[in-house]
Amino acid sequence: MMSLLNRFVAMPRWFQAGLAVALGGSVVGSLYMLLHGPALLVLLIGVAVVAALLVLYRAVLKRARRRKAARMEKGMAEHASAGAVAGAPAERARMDDLRRSFEEGVAKFKAAGKNIYELPWYVIVGESGSGKTEAIRHSSIGFPPGLQDRLQGAGGTINMNWWFAEDAVLLDTAGRLMFEESGAREWREFLRLLKTHRGNCPINGMLL
Repeated sequence: MMSLLNRFVAMPRWFQAGLAVALGGSVVGSLYMLLHGPALLVLLIGVAVVAALLVLYRAVLKRARRRKAARMEKGMAEHASAGAVAGAPAERARMDDLRRSFEEGVAKFKAAGKNIYELPWYVIVGESGSGKTEAIRHSSIGFPPGLQDRLQGAGGTINMNWWFAEDAVLLDTAGRLMFEESGAREWREFLRLLKTHRGNCPINGMLL
């Protein structure tokens, strides 16, 4: 039962509303045909109580996710302050830039009133120059205005860029992070940031 409720909660809101209207209409219509008077009223009240419990369950689950996300973000901040990486100055600068890019994206996402689990996250990977960024930029995905620079990555992705679509979050990564040895430490740091920020589900998928 809980598994079914979790799946229902994870569905898009428009689908939830349509399903609720369809099921509610079917139930009310069937009861009207079968019953009359007080019996029908009692059953309708029962249906209303069940619906209210579902709404309450959704609210409690959403609140719990937000509280857990807040704890993870606090842990991320602590890691960032203590996470100086040993190595050459240029490498440390790249690591700092990666963390800054990641944290700025999360902050912008939250400023838009979004919860980090509200939309699925997809990581885009591929060799340098393979056209990942251009594919995103010229896709038919809807990107709300003001959440990203549509020209970002035009000269090549430095480490990663955020693309906030209507129904998903795309993390466009530089090819060297995954496919070149020089970017291995940055790739591991990127994975750590994902796990720290979104411990329940770091990503929902990867596009190659």
